[in-house]
Amino acid sequence: MRSSIEEVAITALDRLSVLPLSACVPLALRCPLPQERLRRVWSLITSFDSGLATQDSRLIQEGWAICFCPSFVKTGQKRSSLRMISPSTTPDFNFIAPVYDRLAKVVFGDTQQKAQGHFLYKIPVGARVLVIGGGSGEILIQLLQNCSPYHVLYLEASPVMLQKARQRTEASVKAPLVEFRLGTENQLHPQELFDIVITPFLLDLFPDSLLTTLIQKLNSALLPNGLWLHTDFRLAPSTKAQLWQKPLLWAMYRFFGVLSNVQARQLPSFEQHFRQVGLVPIASTYYYRAFIEAMVFQKP
Repeated sequence: MRSSIEEVAITALDRLSVLPLSACVPLALRCPLPQERLRRVWSLITSFDSGLATQDSRLIQEGWAICFCPSFVKTGQKRSSLRMISPSTTPDFNFIAPVYDRLAKVVFGDTQQKAQGHFLYKIPVGARVLVIGGGSGEILIQLLQNCSPYHVLYLEASPVMLQKARQRTEASVKAPLVEFRLGTENQLHPQELFDIVITPFLLDLFPDSLLTTLIQKLNSALLPNGLWLHTDFRLAPSTKAQLWQKPLLWAMYRFFGVLSNVQARQLPSFEQHFRQVGLVPIASTYYYRAFIEAMVFQKP
């Protein structure tokens, strides 16, 4: 028997007149509908206008309600076509970009920002810095406010996220130091070398096979004695802590797997991957009851 949420979602897809924002996460977590239909639900949510809902101020201001509030939004018209998530090994955060930061703050507060900024003080003056997968630019704001780099390459695969990062930093006096580049590690030039590599909540998106290649590529761009600032989720060794961490991780992977094409289904062994390329851990700290870890690795 279908649940009421399933019925409402199916009705919304058929009639395209009223859509419950609360349908998104329950569907993503339980996945009672075929993935194609579920993606259409999310596409409908983010397609109120051609600008990914940017003209609907209430939706943006209360954007987190897409996943947590039982409110309704009227589309005002039928839609003859809906965007689909294209198959790819690269995560695609374009659809969720308008509300991603708000969703993260609803769940984690400001702990993600604190964790990824914890070791920025280790960046030396005049450093060449690579930030990859920084999303909408929160880490870039922290970097420009607290450090004095010579040059920052901000490499981001989502054009929507990249534009948000560019807009957030254009008022900074250090903005000219930043090069914004659309793409992945494959868009790094062979001659580009960095003193610092920063991967904020990036590496958990990839299964081991892809992560090995990614880390090897980034390590080749890191200069000897360079530092790699890594921040991501972890499972605490405590069985009690894992009672809530494992379900939350499962929900996150299910959610972003469906909506953002995240290929990974579980956390990789980050430290093992770093050690395989010869990087040495030199500092670490924990946040959010040890569910988030910030680490610094050094290349010999």
